[in-house]
Amino acid sequence: MVIWSLQVAIRGTVSLTAYKTAIEEREASS
Repeated sequence: MVIWSLQVAIRGTVSLTAYKTAIEEREASS
């Protein structure tokens, strides 16, 4: 259970980072 929740936390952090990066790149290119 601990490992599962850890994977979910890591996945959420990675997704959030990628999301923020995509927004920054889009604003920078426009």
